[in-house]
Amino acid sequence: MVYMANDSTSPLPSQDNINAMEAAQRASGTRILVMLDEPGDGNSRLLDIQHDTNLDQSQIISDTVDDNGEVIGSSGEVNTGNSTTLANFVKFSTSHWPADRYVLILWGHGAGWDGLCLDGIDILTLIELKEGLVDARSTLGRSLDMIAVDACVEATIETLYQMRSCADYFVAAQTNIPYQGLPYYQILTALEQDPGQNLATFGGAIVEEYIAWSAVNSQNSATLAVFDLTKVTAVTNALVGLSEQGLRYDSIFHSSIHTAMADSEYYDAEWTFDLGDFLVQLSASDVPLEMKTLAADAFLAYSKMVTRFDKFDHPDPFDGIRVTNASGAIIYAPSTSPFDVRYLDLDLAATNWDEFAKSARLVAQTNDSEPGPVINYSDTDSDGRMDQVTLVWSDAYPTVSVWVFRYSPHGMTHVRTYESDTSSVTVSGIAGELVVSASATVNGSAVSYSVLSITLHGTSTIEVQLLMDGTAVSEGYDVRVVSTNLADYAEVSNGKFYARLTVPTQAAVGQLVQIEVLNDDGQTVSTTHVFVPDTYTTLEIAIFPEDTRPQADFNVLLLFSILPGLFVLAFSIMLYVDFKKKQRTA
Repeated sequence: MVYMANDSTSPLPSQDNINAMEAAQRASGTRILVMLDEPGDGNSRLLDIQHDTNLDQSQIISDTVDDNGEVIGSSGEVNTGNSTTLANFVKFSTSHWPADRYVLILWGHGAGWDGLCLDGIDILTLIELKEGLVDARSTLGRSLDMIAVDACVEATIETLYQMRSCADYFVAAQTNIPYQGLPYYQILTALEQDPGQNLATFGGAIVEEYIAWSAVNSQNSATLAVFDLTKVTAVTNALVGLSEQGLRYDSIFHSSIHTAMADSEYYDAEWTFDLGDFLVQLSASDVPLEMKTLAADAFLAYSKMVTRFDKFDHPDPFDGIRVTNASGAIIYAPSTSPFDVRYLDLDLAATNWDEFAKSARLVAQTNDSEPGPVINYSDTDSDGRMDQVTLVWSDAYPTVSVWVFRYSPHGMTHVRTYESDTSSVTVSGIAGELVVSASATVNGSAVSYSVLSITLHGTSTIEVQLLMDGTAVSEGYDVRVVSTNLADYAEVSNGKFYARLTVPTQAAVGQLVQIEVLNDDGQTVSTTHVFVPDTYTTLEIAIFPEDTRPQADFNVLLLFSILPGLFVLAFSIMLYVDFKKKQRTA
């Protein structure tokens, strides 16, 4: 279903696009219906696309459909900027030509979060777009399978969130689409070659054909992405968490937050920037550790939503726009201007993103941090090792927060969050080399922030059960734990072996250690590896009487021990690599 909105003061080559559709051999079991609204009055029509063998392709030969007024009234004119027109077109198409899968193409001019499919000066807003599709869904009984947009800058988080219940997949560009539009001949030919392909594959074919066409024909850069709309909510939820901390920390980290947003790659308009690049910029800036963590969470959710992305970064674009750091979708940081009041009507504005964005884009003062807490260690079990710490602020604050991170061979990970209204927080039950992000808040704004390094001790237990032919055994065997700085035997109790490791003295949580099973002769009969748990883990090992495998080479163990650390990269590099997997070199 092609919703072709061309009744504007800047008409697009609708006839060329329709001719390209006609030129392609139609895939078996498919149908293409076009609602065409050209400049002028009384000339709107519905077309059932037919294959045109005429290579000249100077005329539209497809059949005009008589809709009996279901879509185009007696005036012969529709308003593509009206939600009812869209709903009627989808209802008519799906009821008269039922199919297993439905793809809607929105064709025309696009204005990002402000709308698309212009008719004169009337634009189909995102609110109206959703209204029309929800109306159509009530008749169809389900959402569409895919919505593809042949219009500029509609791969916005605002659009995706607005469309989250209207289709399964969404295909759009975060940059301008060239005057010629999408290459319909190539796209439909790819469909004809494999009409049974799934929606994600078909979306990928649209991306591939468009970027390949752009690399040869376009004077400008190009981007296109396929989005899994079932994963949009996870992205916005992550943005909500990030925005909450951003609003909280804006008072003492405004400069860093503002700079990260201002420096993010944008294309057609300032403060409409690539979301992925913003998350990279924010994670690399001087912001609290919890904001870096939430930026990572948001990016991981975002990368799962973008199922296919490709770009053509023109080395010398005519419009001067490069897409070096493009990742798939853009997002707008609204201001307090009257123009942006309309932004408040969007579904995304029901979250706290707009408040965070408004605050971040302002040029405002960054306040100094007030003094942080003092550290008081405790040995709660009197074993001579500190296993608890209390952080105490000298001033009385209504809210204090502590985010605890732990260093491990896999990098630094978030372990636990504490919040208190007593100006003190006690951290216990967490062992290792820890980094504590401590802050105090007054009236919702952070006034104090500190990063503290502490070490807490504890015990990590690995329970090992030996099995021979499915039966538990322990007599005649020993279990030994080996790592780069440890070689110790496990204790036996009630037929099981217990390796109790002191953290972080003997081992670090997340460290890979080798578990060896030895017989009475001291020969190693079984070897396996396990990561040191936070507190406790169980492990079953099957052994065989005839198994006399030699002890593992310690150099191999060393390699396994350090291997996870080799993959610990800077966050920005991780993001780059993650997206490169989804990109094809143009």
